[in-house]
Amino acid sequence: DPVALPEGPSRECRRLGHVGDAIVRISCIQPHLQLLDTLGRSVREILLGIEPLRTDDALLEKFVIEMRQAMTETNLPTPVIESQVASTREAYRFSRRWREVRRDESTGMIALWEQSPEDIERGAARIHLLRPGGEWLATIPFTESWTAFAFGDGTLYALARDPDTDVARLVAYRVDID
Repeated sequence: DPVALPEGPSRECRRLGHVGDAIVRISCIQPHLQLLDTLGRSVREILLGIEPLRTDDALLEKFVIEMRQAMTETNLPTPVIESQVASTREAYRFSRRWREVRRDESTGMIALWEQSPEDIERGAARIHLLRPGGEWLATIPFTESWTAFAFGDGTLYALARDPDTDVARLVAYRVDID
């Protein structure tokens, strides 16, 4: 049987990806990765010792106010709006900062992308590098937010967003960890 994510905030948001021939289910609230076979059975779990991060109350409230205002302008019924507001407030009480995971097939290293969600708070990308067995190697902070990334042949490729123009451009970073 497929293994469920642990109870708590990590089960509220999951993303799917792949690492080699395994399916990866990651929590977007804490760095918990489940590697699954093609039948959905757990092959391995990787849990980095990084706790979930609460979303700043002021930023969350600003987002909820803007959302409520936009929904009000569409003439939705008040109970529908308030239900959506309550649901959003609960869903975003923890930062959904864990985005995607990639594996470099040539080195076996795994890269886990961390970045604050842009709908509430904009933040720069960080990559957490893991050994093929899942042990943490390093965290690499970047100065820009990303829209996507790839990892291959010892190089991280990303679409980095310029903070002034909001235009994305391709950047590449060589990763040599000995």
